[in-house]
Amino acid sequence: MKFANGIHAITNEQYHSSEGISRSDLMRFKKSPMHFKHKPVAEETEALIIGELVHTLVLEPELFDIKFVLKPVLDKLPTEVRLKDVGKEQFEAYKIQRKIIQDNNKKVMDEFQSISAGKRIIELNHYTKAKTYADAVNNHMFKQYLLQGYRVENSIFFRHELTGLQCKVRPDAWLGDIVIDLKTSADASFRAFQSSAVTNGYYLQAGMIKRALESLNKPLKNFIFVVVEKKEPYAIGIYKLDDEALEYGANEFDTLMIELNKFIQKNEFPDYGIQTLSIPAWLK
Repeated sequence: MKFANGIHAITNEQYHSSEGISRSDLMRFKKSPMHFKHKPVAEETEALIIGELVHTLVLEPELFDIKFVLKPVLDKLPTEVRLKDVGKEQFEAYKIQRKIIQDNNKKVMDEFQSISAGKRIIELNHYTKAKTYADAVNNHMFKQYLLQGYRVENSIFFRHELTGLQCKVRPDAWLGDIVIDLKTSADASFRAFQSSAVTNGYYLQAGMIKRALESLNKPLKNFIFVVVEKKEPYAIGIYKLDDEALEYGANEFDTLMIELNKFIQKNEFPDYGIQTLSIPAWLK
């Protein structure tokens, strides 16, 4: 599926199945050109499911019931017994109890079938976790700055100026020259998140969004991460990238795109190749 360059209000599924080089593609390319070429089949992990739920509960709560439905929890049937073991009276009571539970479960499932069409079915434990994280963000003083008017989960397709290749980004929330990115983390402290930003390509992500907005003749002055921890007390970290960090991410993006384009032009996507293994500096 190919979209024209510009802003598109499409679903998350449409975005991920569309053409265009994404941050995930470039992160695989950093590992090796072969990893870029062989895109893995997307797996719906628990982390991805919970992340999407948190985004909706914080940024688009009015859409939650439209997009998702909780999988019902059915009552368990009583432990099976035999007439010869418990006697007639207890066995008849067991059958009545079992029939009542079966009828109630059928009623619940019939109602569920009528309301779940076209919606994603969510496990209760996933919703419970996501609701806890979302509540932490929604109750934080920063939430007041998430004003109406933000573009939420809009996709931007754009031409990379130095290579001509089409790229794509999907800012969580964007208003004017401000982009807000919502993340969950095992550790939202400054040093831990700074390390995660390097490991997981968050500077690269911001740099790509900077270039995407530039393609629309719109500046990016404030890129803000809102990070919520996934364990009590569900602390929040708010981190604004400075100008140097934004420029670093944009330059990393340009460098990776130029290198990637060389392999695309040659249609060669090698693996790790032959390298000399030396003692790392930290070990010395």
